[in-house]
Amino acid sequence: MHVPSRRVDAVEALAQELEASVRAHLVSDVPVAAFLSGGVDSSTVVALAQRHAKMETLCVSFPDPGLNEAPIARAVASHLGTKHHEVQLDLDPVQLLSQAVAFMDEPFADSSALPTFAVCRAAREVGKVVLSGDGGDEVFGGYTGRYRVAALQATLPRPGSLASVLRRVPPWRSGRRSALPTMLALAALPDSERFVAERQISTARERSALFGTAQQGEAEQRLREIPSLAIRHAAEWHPVHRALWVDIATSLPDDMLTKVDRMSMAHGLEVRVPFLDHHVVEFALALPPAWLVSALPVEGKRLLRRVAAPLLPPRILDRPKQGFVVPLNRWLQSHFLPLLDEYCLAPGAAVATWMDGRSISALRHSPMGEAPRQELYALLVLELWLRRVRTDAR
Repeated sequence: MHVPSRRVDAVEALAQELEASVRAHLVSDVPVAAFLSGGVDSSTVVALAQRHAKMETLCVSFPDPGLNEAPIARAVASHLGTKHHEVQLDLDPVQLLSQAVAFMDEPFADSSALPTFAVCRAAREVGKVVLSGDGGDEVFGGYTGRYRVAALQATLPRPGSLASVLRRVPPWRSGRRSALPTMLALAALPDSERFVAERQISTARERSALFGTAQQGEAEQRLREIPSLAIRHAAEWHPVHRALWVDIATSLPDDMLTKVDRMSMAHGLEVRVPFLDHHVVEFALALPPAWLVSALPVEGKRLLRRVAAPLLPPRILDRPKQGFVVPLNRWLQSHFLPLLDEYCLAPGAAVATWMDGRSISALRHSPMGEAPRQELYALLVLELWLRRVRTDAR
């Protein structure tokens, strides 16, 4: 695919590719609405769609400030002139978990499935088809930390050595500013090892305790096999392009799109993703890596932001990325840990068939800390799913 040699021309070409994709995704026998979170991705999709149809947009207002993007989405909708729906949700985490697990064909431990389930339920009251900004991060380099690591890998000959040096001098020696040494250490790892290090929700030691040494060795090998085909396919690519491709080939279909597909179809809602039109993806992967992300601590999706700049309010472009997440540790302490104690630590627990019960208990009773305890949520989801399978098999 031909990519213009000048960045200004590439911005115009990308805008045309995106608009063509959005327009194609508007073709439907029923009205098409759109999710609008107020982020760059969904806002750009809506802005382009509004040129070809009078759009209805949807944002869910959550009572938790950490989840609520409604005010910024309201401002974007006003700027674009859409018919905006703001649905207020007061979530019952236990009920939401039970309902969402019922629609999972396999254990699925991404906790953002819970608000996604609630959003899709609300969206179905507005329409049958909605556009989404999913894929923008993986295609255009939105996970700034992960792709910055790839940019550092391409820029520095010995990032691991530099990480060791930085950790011995202020201000990194205290550990208070550890992001750069950590990124440099990750950049020094082989791609398959970095894939696991960046995504794992438990440590190798914890997995060894849970599964036992023999099974743990096989499990560790399987973890590294997940990205292997994508890495081999892109072995000669620039590290940034390879990092994008690995996400496009693994976490995007196996996590992000699976989550949206399961949670939307639970309510008979069709979600369309214009950023994942193959023309758009091919165009993005042909761009110079520096037009997407930088080794410097700046926001990613650099070219996409230039496309979005004339379409959106300025403060949207300057807004830090906000994931669609739940306050997991708070929900664990207030709702999910009692369930985990009741189900996962009980005699005859289904997870104890596959894991060591004492290690499950040790993991559950370790200090909560600040990092989201995704491994505890994963254990609970697995137990609930296994119990459901047992019940259905009778």
